[in-house]
Amino acid sequence: MGGTGVLTQEVTLNSGLAVRAPSGFCIDTRRTRQSARGASVLMASCANLGGQPETGALNKALVLVTAVPGTHGDLVALQREIQRAPQRLGRGPEVNLHGSETSRVALYVNLTDANPGRPPATDPRHWKAAVDVRGAAVIVSVFGAVGGPLTGRAGEQLIRDTVQALLDANSGQEPERPAAVAVATTPASSENTPSRIGERLRGIFRAGDTSS
Repeated sequence: MGGTGVLTQEVTLNSGLAVRAPSGFCIDTRRTRQSARGASVLMASCANLGGQPETGALNKALVLVTAVPGTHGDLVALQREIQRAPQRLGRGPEVNLHGSETSRVALYVNLTDANPGRPPATDPRHWKAAVDVRGAAVIVSVFGAVGGPLTGRAGEQLIRDTVQALLDANSGQEPERPAAVAVATTPASSENTPSRIGERLRGIFRAGDTSS
């Protein structure tokens, strides 16, 4: 890792949440941010962060993990709200939803957001995942080069690997299951009304933007 002293595979946040990078990726501790409002952790390929030449799609990937206090609640209800109003995922009206899927513990979204907020020189089409870990609402965002394979299945695999690494790093968490589950009717409650879900989406999903 070049002896820089700023790269690591895992960090423990002030909240006690452990964030671990997937295989081949490292955390840049210089760009880890923490406050009372939450924390953000930036990952990239270890070779790239260590100053080595980029050789392939994964070396061009940036992974952002953002954690805020509280939880997402019902992920299926969040998925329904995203499908109904995908613009809630971005910072403006130019948001297109390409697909969403829930597993047992996470919600995965593939979207295009033409609004500001993503890292420079990355494709507006990218992946986001929502997962609750240790009482924190965590958003994982995967960005790749414009026109690169990370906008598709390669990005989906990377974001699933990142979610799995996050779960593995925190004891007592249920392991990830890749298989999708059917969207079922959610029981009515004050926490799952469209307005409350919309508030959580705006406050939590947008926390995964680099400009926050």
